[in-house]
Amino acid sequence: MTLKELYTNTTWPSVREELFSFYPDLKKKETGYQKVYEQIPSIEPQKSTSEILFTFIAEKEPEYDSYIHLSGIETNSDSKDSHSLELTSWEEWMGMAINQVTLKDFTPSEIMAHCLIEMTLTGLDPETRKRTEDEMVKRSKEISKGS
Repeated sequence: MTLKELYTNTTWPSVREELFSFYPDLKKKETGYQKVYEQIPSIEPQKSTSEILFTFIAEKEPEYDSYIHLSGIETNSDSKDSHSLELTSWEEWMGMAINQVTLKDFTPSEIMAHCLIEMTLTGLDPETRKRTEDEMVKRSKEISKGS
């Protein structure tokens, strides 16, 4: 099942509930998240070789909270290494399959809420995303050059 297919098994109220139960401090951006959620039907999926994987990270130290780590794994590789999906286009997100264990362990609304957060880490609209991602690439190149 792709993320776009999973979307059809969710509603904004159910995703909203999960989103703000995990990330209550983001409630001030609710309108932006709802707008992105409502845009999903119009996003054309792009085929992807990555699969969305959720991993529960249980912190042993009491001062740290346990959390859910979202990452991508390549389906056409023997490597089980995961990678960040932060700079992935929304079109590719929509075409990504969701790992079977993730589908079994999390509800569609939980999956959509976490993906919505990750999809929007660089911005809630295409213009902001482009500016943020360009700045990240620029900084990365400067660091590589030793600036």
